Amino acid sequence: MPEAPLPLSATRRLDLAAADPLAAWADVVNRPEDIAAARALAAAVMGDVRRKRSWALAWGIATTLAYHAFYRPFGQYVDESDAFAALSGGVVSRADMAALQRLYTLAHAGCSTVLAWDRAQKRMVHFRSLDWPSAGAIANATRIVHACRGDGPPVFSAAGILGQSGVLTAVKPGFSIAINFAPWCGPSLSLRMDPTFLIRQLMTSAVASYAEARAVIATWRPSAPVFISLCGIAKGEACLFEFGAGTGDVPVADIGERDFLVRTNHFDHDSPFVGHNRAQASGRDWDAYPVLLTSGVRRSMLEDTLAAAYGSVEPFDLEDSLRQAFLRPPVWNHQTAQWVMMLPQSGDVRVWVR
Repeated sequence: MPEAPLPLSATRRLDLAAADPLAAWADVVNRPEDIAAARALAAAVMGDVRRKRSWALAWGIATTLAYHAFYRPFGQYVDESDAFAALSGGVVSRADMAALQRLYTLAHAGCSTVLAWDRAQKRMVHFRSLDWPSAGAIANATRIVHACRGDGPPVFSAAGILGQSGVLTAVKPGFSIAINFAPWCGPSLSLRMDPTFLIRQLMTSAVASYAEARAVIATWRPSAPVFISLCGIAKGEACLFEFGAGTGDVPVADIGERDFLVRTNHFDHDSPFVGHNRAQASGRDWDAYPVLLTSGVRRSMLEDTLAAAYGSVEPFDLEDSLRQAFLRPPVWNHQTAQWVMMLPQSGDVRVWVR
């Protein structure tokens, strides 16, 4: 079994009331270690892009055109992105940073997510891992972000990544939300809003309940296929949205009367998008496979572990069971950067890093 991830205590404040992005992120800007971690992450990602001359050339042309034609005049959080580019010390350009803000749309990542009813504590729990290339750099750049307005209490909290405006995993009292990568065959990108930006807008808004959040998410048409997991407070308040590449129907899987719901990186067998699933790995040397090819076994392992726990007559500690389950390969793998546990009842978030 791999060494357990390390608990993260570093918190940073995002001032939603600040007009200037440097003022909004002052708690990061004024910390040299944060700037260094953000630069290291940008350098790691760009290093992957620049491994091949053809990739670097295509990236440079595409991002420059996109920045001037779309992101700068029509994009979201572009002032923040430009500020992050300036703080990079020349590691990335404004066009590079604007594209990096849309890494979910542009890159392939793996994730494993559980929404579960904690019988002992009488509360819903939202637990997820984030698997991404450059896992070490992402772990080093992860901070618990408390988004506030001025000196007020947190509007929401997130497992944030330094230099990223968008949000992958967040909670506020009332509900929590997370992104899982969804596979797709053929063209899937569009100029619609990146799902990480949609989440930030939702968490910043006045929406404060599971029912309200569910109604808003149902109207989304994100820029790329994505799974959105939503968790509330009461038993039965949990669901998973399946977004495809188009603007048509959005399948939703409800937890219903079940105790838990699991999602990794493939569509359900009865989904209209099931044909886009990747063929799954069948061997045991899990790190030899891309994480998208271990989606099936990751989901089965988590479901089997939870089914055994809930099926036992003995009481069990849900958090401990989840932490042990998420340590088992390939749920834990060479690209696992974060673990996050969210409690919508209180708005608390706990984060562990590689």
